[in-house]
Amino acid sequence: MYLTGKEDHNASTIITLSASICPYWNQESAYCSAAVMAVAIDDRRKTLYCGTEAYDCCAIFLAKMLRQS
Repeated sequence: MYLTGKEDHNASTIITLSASICPYWNQESAYCSAAVMAVAIDDRRKTLYCGTEAYDCCAIFLAKMLRQS
C-alpha cells in the first residue's frame, strides 16, 4: 500500500491509502487470467497475492511476465 500525504489550506495532513492489486485478477471470476490454461484461484493465493502488493511474487504472474519477455 502506498501512503500519500496532501496538504490542505488549513495546514492539516490528509493521508490517502491506495492498494495495489494484480492487474490480471478479476474479483468476479474464479480463474486467473494470467494463466495460459484455466487455473482456479484458491483462497490462499487470493489472500497472499491477488489483492496485495505481493502479486509480483505469484508463480502464475511471474510465468506470464517471462512469457511476454
